[in-house]
Amino acid sequence: ILGFKPQQLRALAPDVARWVTSRTTLISILAGADCATLQGLFPRARAVVRVMPNLPVAVRRGVLPLYSPQADEVLQRELQPWFSRLGFAPW
Repeated sequence: ILGFKPQQLRALAPDVARWVTSRTTLISILAGADCATLQGLFPRARAVVRVMPNLPVAVRRGVLPLYSPQADEVLQRELQPWFSRLGFAPW
């Protein structure tokens, strides 16, 4: 899960990319970092998924929209339970 300040992405990406493989699903909560940018920085990732949580996740009432052009139905089913625990998590 990428959870740092978006302006740090370019500086941190090379270090993170060393750990990314074809089995890695990269989940990003970085505002303003679109999937195309993330895919370019982490080309070996199985998929890049963006999620934008909001404050009500603290009481399991958040809305967590999930987006990924690479996530097939299998991956969506794998991730759904994790994010649904925090609230409504539509794809």
